Amino acid sequence: MIKFYSVIIMMVLSLSVSAQIKKGTVLLGGQLSYYDYDLVNGNSSEQSQDGGTLSIQAGKAYNEDRVAGISITYSTTRRKLISSNSDSLINKDHYYSMGAFLRQYKKLARDFYFFFQEDAAFIISRRTTAPADVPYAGKVKDIGGSLSVTPGISYQVFTRMQLELSLPNLVNMRYIYREDRPDNPQSGGENSNTFVLHTTFANNRFLDGVGVGFRFLL
Repeated sequence: MIKFYSVIIMMVLSLSVSAQIKKGTVLLGGQLSYYDYDLVNGNSSEQSQDGGTLSIQAGKAYNEDRVAGISITYSTTRRKLISSNSDSLINKDHYYSMGAFLRQYKKLARDFYFFFQEDAAFIISRRTTAPADVPYAGKVKDIGGSLSVTPGISYQVFTRMQLELSLPNLVNMRYIYREDRPDNPQSGGENSNTFVLHTTFANNRFLDGVGVGFRFLL
């Protein structure tokens, strides 16, 4: 009986390390994420934020369970800050990126797989900031590069299609050159260089940014 169970365990383990994607397979797909939450800072202010991300990717397996490719991403964010004196400030961000990625797969169980993706991208973002009751807005433009990692789980829905759940940009590192123009047209602006390391664990709300995606295997 022990020998029988040992054989079963060995068979399960052998399945768990079997190759999912053969060398030369082409993958086409995308990912969509959305979040919306409110945050109250005591009695002093209240902040609401919502946004989403759309990513389109194409890659090819250069080895079993190893994929390399290119990606295009667009995301938008809207933040509204209301202070204790009822004044409100609205930020609107638009983010664009184009880059390359590497992805590794690991089989967990029948038709379920864990993946881990590394991305490198050139990025451009634009932000407008304005009180709700004025006709003009401050503007910020960022140009730079980013490195990020995205873990997730995929499910083989059909022979040639996978459904994915992921945590986009779980860890993100950016270098940014920023052009900042204030909301007062009479004031001058300023330029700066910044280095940012961000993780979605920082605000304890990483589940708000869960992404849903798909992949076609050709």
